[in-house]
Amino acid sequence: MLLTNDPVLSFFKSVKNGDLKSIEVFNDFIQNLSVGIVNIINAYSPKAILLGGGIMNSADIILPEIKKLSTKEHLLHELE
Repeated sequence: MLLTNDPVLSFFKSVKNGDLKSIEVFNDFIQNLSVGIVNIINAYSPKAILLGGGIMNSADIILPEIKKLSTKEHLLHELE
């Protein structure tokens, strides 16, 4: 059930409200996005990576997780 007319906004509201299935999907999404970001970092060594679009209206829950996982994955990759 959608909490709003916007499915993306509805999804992130359900994550914030603690819906277990939404949190599971969110964690998978963040894991996959973080792997992609790490791949970009390793391939191109950019000075910055920009994320945008409507999804970033929920940056308050997305960015901390991306930063944590991307840094962790990047450091683990460098140690191998």
